[in-house]
Amino acid sequence: MADSTLEREETARRIRTLRKARGLSIQKLAGTVEMSPGYLSEVERGRSAISGEKLVRLAEELGVTTDYLLSGRGEIAMGSGIRIPTGLSEAAKYLDLTYEQTIRLLAGKASLVAARRPNSGDPEWTKERWIDFYNKVKPYL
Repeated sequence: MADSTLEREETARRIRTLRKARGLSIQKLAGTVEMSPGYLSEVERGRSAISGEKLVRLAEELGVTTDYLLSGRGEIAMGSGIRIPTGLSEAAKYLDLTYEQTIRLLAGKASLVAARRPNSGDPEWTKERWIDFYNKVKPYL
């Protein structure tokens, strides 16, 4: 696989992970950054390259730097809209997870809960529940 394809797929994964961690649908994010949902979907699957201008709009809306989207380095902006629940924070420390792994785990839970029970008032998970969830989804992270 060419380096540019791998880099595009990694950028796509970071965009998708951040979008899900913020609880945004493709339609909502696309509308906010003035893209079509179909195009954003293609970008999130690594099938379409993205222009610098559109990348900047996505980064601003997702609360990260363009460097973070492109390389995984850089910073998440303060007030970026991601709240790490206490149980997940404790589990991440216990499991020695990176910030990116923690965000991916949060996004995975958000996707699972949204698919199973939309608009449900799911109680906050405990450290033990997050660890159990991590052990089940670890191969997919």
